[in-house]
Amino acid sequence: MRSDKFKTIFAKIFYKTPFTFNYSGLRLETVGLKKNIGYSGGKAIVCLGDSNTFGWNYKYLSSYPALLENKLKKTGRNIKVINCGVGGNTIIDGFNRLESDVFFFRPEIVILNFGFNDGMLFKISRNNNIKKKSNSIYGINNDYYSLPVSMDEFKSYMENIILKLQKDCIKTILTGLYRIKDVKSFSNYSEYGKIVDLQNKVYMGYNEIIKYLASKNNIEFFDLWNKLYNYEKINYGKIADYLQIDGFHLNSKGYQIAADNLSRIICDIIS
Repeated sequence: MRSDKFKTIFAKIFYKTPFTFNYSGLRLETVGLKKNIGYSGGKAIVCLGDSNTFGWNYKYLSSYPALLENKLKKTGRNIKVINCGVGGNTIIDGFNRLESDVFFFRPEIVILNFGFNDGMLFKISRNNNIKKKSNSIYGINNDYYSLPVSMDEFKSYMENIILKLQKDCIKTILTGLYRIKDVKSFSNYSEYGKIVDLQNKVYMGYNEIIKYLASKNNIEFFDLWNKLYNYEKINYGKIADYLQIDGFHLNSKGYQIAADNLSRIICDIIS
C-alpha cells in the first residue's frame, strides 16, 4: 500500500513524461474529472475494470478507453470515455466502486471488464482450511489451487452490477477474457505448461459466465476471446502478438483491437 502511494506521487510528478508508473488507483485523468465535480458535458462512457482497463505499463493515451474515445470522436460523436480501471481489482471491487466510480459520472454506457484477477490461480496447502467448492479447487498431481473469487460469486456480483445499471437506465457492454501465454507467478514450477493450460481453462469458464449473463440480460457482449483467436488465424499470428512481455496483459495492438471493436458496438447502440 505504501509503495502504491509513492508510485502515485511519482506518476503526478512525471505526468507529462514518456515514463509510466503502475499503481493501484484511478488514472490521474479520472481523478482530475472527479475533482471537478464529475463530468457534465456531452455523453459519458465509463470503463470499469482492472489493469487492462487501466492500461498497465502504458501511458493514459495508449489505454483502450483513450483509444476508444479517439475512435468515437472520428465518427463525429461528442463522447467522453472515462477510465475507471484499477490494477488488481476483482468484480467485488468493481461492485464496491459503483457509486464513486460509475454513478458519480452519470454515464450513458458502462463497459465492464473483470475476471482475470477473480480467476487467477493461487497455490494452497493441502491442509488449508478453505471450503472445497467444486468450482474453486483444482489439482495438478499433488498440488492444489484455488481462486480469489469463485465462479458462483463472480456470476452473482456481475449480475448484481448489471441489474443496478439497468435500474438506472444505463446501457451495459460486457467484455470477455482471452487466452494468456504465461503465468509469471508459477514460472519456476516444474509443471509450468500444465499450469498455463489450467489457467486458460479456468479463464474460459469465467468467459462463458460473462457471455451467458450478456445473453440472459439482453446486453452487448464483446467476445475478445474469439476475436483475438480469429485475428491469429487471419493474420497468421500468435496470441503473444497481442500481449505484453509478461504474456498476460494486452499490449498496444491488443488495446487497439479492443477499442476498434468496442467503437463499432457503441456506434450501433447510440445510432
